[in-house]
Amino acid sequence: MAIDKIQTLGILDDAVTSAKLASGVLPTNTPAFHATMSTQTLSDGSNTLLNFNTVVFDTNSNYDTTNKRFTPTVAGKYFIHVSLLYSKASSVAGVQVRVRKNGSDAFRTLQAHFYGNDNQNYMASGIISCNGSGDYIDVSAQQDSGSSVNVDGSTTFTFFQGYKLIGA
Repeated sequence: MAIDKIQTLGILDDAVTSAKLASGVLPTNTPAFHATMSTQTLSDGSNTLLNFNTVVFDTNSNYDTTNKRFTPTVAGKYFIHVSLLYSKASSVAGVQVRVRKNGSDAFRTLQAHFYGNDNQNYMASGIISCNGSGDYIDVSAQQDSGSSVNVDGSTTFTFFQGYKLIGA
């Protein structure tokens, strides 16, 4: 069937065009999005929703900057990745990055202790199944330093992104 569709659209004529590809001959990794944020201060010991409020791209308009969440309208499995740069924090007992589905942890990462005054980059990646009709994904973080710590949004190290896996 797929070969028939390719032949019908004339892909075999060596003229692969964006119009032919957009016609559905080849699957795509959409919906997809990439969002960034301004610098955000995290209080000590508090799990905080991260304010990814700037959309770099959003193929299906599924990212909501008001609620800071991705709500895919196509059912499937999604690869999600988040990266956070903590600004020059001294002695932090622990950092958690949580990727949540419908408000509950889908996956998270925990870094126990870092010391010194250097920036620290934390990342979390995973695959989440979404129903395409209401499931949403957002990101929260927590740090335990005894004081407030900034997540630096002025860098390319801080972002939230995801895309639908082809065939999943």
